[in-house]
Amino acid sequence: MKKKINDINDNFDATSPTLSTRYGHEASILLKTITINFRIIIGILAGLIFLVSIDLSADFGLKSILEDELLDLLIIFVSIIILFIVIMILQPIGKYRNLLDKWINLFERNSLATELRIMISNKDKKEVLTALSTILEPINTKLQPYLEQKQRSAEFFDVERNGDIFNILIDKENAIEDKELSKALSDYGGIIINIYDKKVDEFILDAFVKQVKRYSHKNKIGITILIAEEISERVYDIVSNSKDKIINKIVLVEKSSITI
Repeated sequence: MKKKINDINDNFDATSPTLSTRYGHEASILLKTITINFRIIIGILAGLIFLVSIDLSADFGLKSILEDELLDLLIIFVSIIILFIVIMILQPIGKYRNLLDKWINLFERNSLATELRIMISNKDKKEVLTALSTILEPINTKLQPYLEQKQRSAEFFDVERNGDIFNILIDKENAIEDKELSKALSDYGGIIINIYDKKVDEFILDAFVKQVKRYSHKNKIGITILIAEEISERVYDIVSNSKDKIINKIVLVEKSSITI
């Protein structure tokens, strides 16, 4: 089981169409292992209760089938076994939790990337912003009415922060005119999107990550999205397997321009 967890954490293809099936299989194995361990504990606890019952029966004057000293030793021995099994179960819980968090993060990123690919025909900033305002929960309930009411979105395009320019940046500062949206963005964090009309490699990714990290020094980040004409396999591997929280949460959207 340990080997399987390490394998799936350290070596998987985030773009694989069989990824959900593979993770479902791993989750099933994980749950079965935990269930079996708990059944063992329940069985041993039943035995411990039986021994304690025998011990208590002697206190009420009933004849015990075991010597008191032997009975006490058995109770101590069974208790030690239960403690050992509980420790063995709890020890990998942290790894399981991290694994499940990683799965959730991965599926959320893939779901959002798929929806964006479907909804945008080209990598136009206004089109991307409009699409995002309808699918990104929980911000969509505040952002979409804001865009519809104001009939403008220029304040979110090519925004400069501390010398860095983001193609699309939605945060509490540039949404200050709307108190509800600003409050929602304050809780959720800034939304950063960069768009590239070329293939993105690890060097472009590195430059983008540095921009995002500089922004994060003074601001909370909700989500970062990188949209490109093409994205190298190396970039997918870095984002999927990185332990850096900022890199690991980047949503990669590969969208070729449609020419007529």
